[in-house]
Amino acid sequence: MYRSARQFPINAIPLILRDALLDLQEKTKVSIELCFAALLGSLSLAFGGHINVQRYKCKPSSVGLFIFAIAESGERKSALIDGAFAVHETFIRFVRKKTSEQKEAGKAAEVIWKIKLKSITDEIKAAAKKGAPTESLQEKLEEHFKKQSPRLFVPEMRFKDASPERLAKAVKEWPSIGIIAGEGEKPVNGRAFQDLSLLTEAWDGAPLKADRVDDEADYGDSPIGQTCMTIMVMLQASAFEKFMRRKGEQALGLGLFARPLFCKPPSTQGTRYIDMGFPYFNGMKEFDERLLHVLIENWKAVTDGGFERKTLKFSPDAEKYWIIYFNNIEAGCSDLGEFSDMKAVASKLADNMARLAALFAYLREDTLEISLEDVENADQVLEYFIAEYQLIFCKPLPVPVPQDQADATRFDHWFRDRIGKRTDLEREEVAKYNLSELQRCGPYPERKSPGRVDAALRCLKNQDKIWIVRDGKSVEILCNPRYFGHINNFVL
Repeated sequence: MYRSARQFPINAIPLILRDALLDLQEKTKVSIELCFAALLGSLSLAFGGHINVQRYKCKPSSVGLFIFAIAESGERKSALIDGAFAVHETFIRFVRKKTSEQKEAGKAAEVIWKIKLKSITDEIKAAAKKGAPTESLQEKLEEHFKKQSPRLFVPEMRFKDASPERLAKAVKEWPSIGIIAGEGEKPVNGRAFQDLSLLTEAWDGAPLKADRVDDEADYGDSPIGQTCMTIMVMLQASAFEKFMRRKGEQALGLGLFARPLFCKPPSTQGTRYIDMGFPYFNGMKEFDERLLHVLIENWKAVTDGGFERKTLKFSPDAEKYWIIYFNNIEAGCSDLGEFSDMKAVASKLADNMARLAALFAYLREDTLEISLEDVENADQVLEYFIAEYQLIFCKPLPVPVPQDQADATRFDHWFRDRIGKRTDLEREEVAKYNLSELQRCGPYPERKSPGRVDAALRCLKNQDKIWIVRDGKSVEILCNPRYFGHINNFVL
């Protein structure tokens, strides 16, 4: 069903994302699918710290996506990542500027705050020394701490390669982090993928922890609860194969590779001409503005101490569609179902579909409801990624062999075996068999049905492996010695 669904459903994505996709594709000249993978990673990283999605009878969960795109050298992967994630660099520059301005403006207030803090702590020390009650002074101290200026920081959210400890530290300060690489050999064969179980838990939204992280007190009280991680890695097939040899079995066994969206788009090399007559189209503008607005809103909430993710829920029609989708996937996981060879991946499809639908919905507008159109579009996009996964990981579907050809192959082997054992044939003599003998002693499945014997012999005759000679009611089968070469155990 899915293995032929190679064409990307460009009409199934929101207009803002479609314009950005066409703009990025025109600028880089790489495939639509590779451009979409990069933009989807950028969208996941920006919105992952801002929204959750709630599925039927489930707690709100992360919308972070793991995406692996396999593309060879010369596919402009680094340029593609730079273009898709440019808005994140714009956001970091904005934060650095604002942080610098606020630090300058708040120097005097910080000095006054520290003087008052020292005054209150001196009062507490004096009261404690005299044995006087300090409850009122403790309340005064707590109120003073509430007046402290917000902690200013520049979030660290994008990593090409980082140890689990560094990732765990970063997520304590910022609600959405990502491993983003246009040349993915370094992260997948480096520190970032040392602990595969940690990445699996991060996709699930569990708090990110690493054994060697410094004490939590070093970072203060973290306002971030749930982890949201994005992985957008583009890598060459050789680098992917190297990883699969080293850790592929572990990644599949732990379920890490059941969670990502995989794709291996066709190359556009040889068709990337410069078109001087193509009009300038800034389709990325609205996409970048939308993502920047969400990132800035998040930063203000985190620095002010009022951070809380919004939760998107399905509309009634969308929820019905999602439940039907879930049940269809479950039915396909039976031993003879369409997902029988990818059950682990199938178990995460409904979750990935909900995440895609939530990202599509919130990209269009500030809404907390996922529409029927959003889940239908997410379904179509996910169908493409399912087909890509099957092409990369699953064995090719067997090509059905017609019954007469299968029977002919068995007769071929039967003739070879019989001729090879005979010692009564001269060098150029043709081996002969009576049809009645074949019907009595030929391959077992075929001799039960005279019609199958006849069809198999016709097939061999058409291939010039045998000749059929009729003499009245008698029918003899002559084996072509130029094909059945064993005559007196001599190979012609």
